[in-house]
Amino acid sequence: SYDHLSEVIISIKQCGSFNDYLTSPISRSEIFISFILSSIVVCSFVGLLNLILLSFFADFSNINYFNLFFYLILTIVIFSSIGASVGFISFTWDFKSSISNFFITPLSFLSGTFFSINVIEAKWKFIFDYNPIYYLVKGFRNSFNDYDFNFFQDLALFLFTFIFFIISFLIFKKGY
Repeated sequence: SYDHLSEVIISIKQCGSFNDYLTSPISRSEIFISFILSSIVVCSFVGLLNLILLSFFADFSNINYFNLFFYLILTIVIFSSIGASVGFISFTWDFKSSISNFFITPLSFLSGTFFSINVIEAKWKFIFDYNPIYYLVKGFRNSFNDYDFNFFQDLALFLFTFIFFIISFLIFKKGY
């Protein structure tokens, strides 16, 4: 969702059609909300399609679908908000790529996606305690094992999502 929205915004800025959005009779905040909603629809469809295709190869009998879609929507909104901000601020593909390479990718690799954090030494586990993507990955994993919500963890994720959404909203509202 980060790449999708940032690439869409940069592409329409480079071909000059972003001015058409700005001169339309809708506000910048409505443009931003429409970008986020389109990203939610596209990414939810892709996630649902992946779930259907992977169900042929794995048994998903213990899925908590509410948790799964809760974390899916949070993840989409976080990364779409970041992508919208980066796409709106940047004018070149280099800036978008540098944000992706130096911030998004390291956070993703240090989220416990590709390994268990149980193999990490205790002195390095603080990295995961302050990485919100770790809690998104943990929530996705727990939704496949039918775990319940962790109220404080999910509240923190919701606040983190809300903060990124508001920052991106203000960037779009202020303009460039």
